[in-house]
Amino acid sequence: MKCLGYKLIIHTMEGKRIRIKSKLELWQLVLSTIFFVAIGLGVLYLLLFSDFDASYRTRSNSWELIGLIIFIIPILFSDFFSKEEYLSDIYITDDEVKLVYKIRNKISRTNIVQKNNIKTFDLNANIDVVGSGKHSRTVVSYRFYVDLIEGRDVYVHDNSDITLLEGNYKFIYRVLDAAPYIPNFKLNVESNNDVIKAELDYYRRFGKKIPFSTKFKMEMNKIPLWLKIIFLIPIILMFLSFGGLIYISIPAGIGLSSTEKEYISIINDVDYKNAHEEALYQLDKARSLISTDPYLYYRYAYIYGKKLKNYDAAIQYAKIGISNLGNKEVYYKQYKYSKPRTDEYLYDELGDCYYVLEEWEKALEAYTYVATHTDVKYTGVYFKRGKMYFYLKKYKEAKQDFIRHRDIITAYINTYHTENDKNATYDNRHLIMINRWIKSCDSWLQYESNN
Repeated sequence: MKCLGYKLIIHTMEGKRIRIKSKLELWQLVLSTIFFVAIGLGVLYLLLFSDFDASYRTRSNSWELIGLIIFIIPILFSDFFSKEEYLSDIYITDDEVKLVYKIRNKISRTNIVQKNNIKTFDLNANIDVVGSGKHSRTVVSYRFYVDLIEGRDVYVHDNSDITLLEGNYKFIYRVLDAAPYIPNFKLNVESNNDVIKAELDYYRRFGKKIPFSTKFKMEMNKIPLWLKIIFLIPIILMFLSFGGLIYISIPAGIGLSSTEKEYISIINDVDYKNAHEEALYQLDKARSLISTDPYLYYRYAYIYGKKLKNYDAAIQYAKIGISNLGNKEVYYKQYKYSKPRTDEYLYDELGDCYYVLEEWEKALEAYTYVATHTDVKYTGVYFKRGKMYFYLKKYKEAKQDFIRHRDIITAYINTYHTENDKNATYDNRHLIMINRWIKSCDSWLQYESNN
């Protein structure tokens, strides 16, 4: 006896009808067979004739699918040609309860019971979940027992093997819908699953299915805390990833005022390589709009220091920029997902200016900030600071910085350079120069120890 679906149909003439079980119709059998055969042939074609490079696991799962299809088709036929009698429907009218039995899809007999002759109408159901994970299934057995005042009692028992779509206990909901129309109806459900019992109890009390949120909480309460954390981590990461993608996809202009947009546009259009006087004019124009952005002053310091060699002016602008570091960096508002490095740029430019002016102590102080206060270590700062230590005759500290710089360059070469990389030649020459500085430190340290 195999059940493949349940539903409640309200008939205006016959009253209420509870569909307990239904067999496959012939047309359903034919269509199902064609469908499964088509899937099996399609998978078989991919395995035998396709050129795609499927993994062993993919091919193994495909063969399992074909085997399942071969197993299902005989079950469909056995269901259609089964000669076992089963309870198909219960019809309820004002005066009577009619139980309809079928073999295949043909009515084999009916049992009509007058309502006033029903002492008790009991439905005892046993619903168990067997297996775990994707191999779990619901096994259902039930027993209708109608205790009559006069005459022979009615007893219907179903404990068939559960295969395919069987084990569905949703028909109990339909019985509960019709319960007010059945005299002295009683329902007793036994289950090894607390969620199933809670679902049916909720439906019996409130006439509707249990809310998804409540059911989800009940399922989650059965899971240990450590497993919940493992389960939630990938979900949280997924949402964060999607949120990050959405965030960085938002156009940069959104959230900027018209003044900020104009300010950023001016700075982006400045030519920092050639037209220096024009560049300063553009920066002055940007400064008239916003004068508190530290990045603006880094650009001033860069032009005056690197291009015009006016180191005093560059130092002045670098200091103004440093004094504004606590302010929100307007220019970097367009880069929502990038941390500003303006402080690193300003101090590095300041150190370069002091270095050219041979103010070693001040240059050392600026380079030390870059080496210790920025997230992204500037790869050349240890070399620059090492030279400041060397000129200040602090050879031990100079040697330490030179070695740090050499390690950074060596790691970079080993990671990114190929055999014929043009940059490798330059970096190798740079390593030779660094080693010379280290040897100079060693010589001075040896000289100091001897004197």
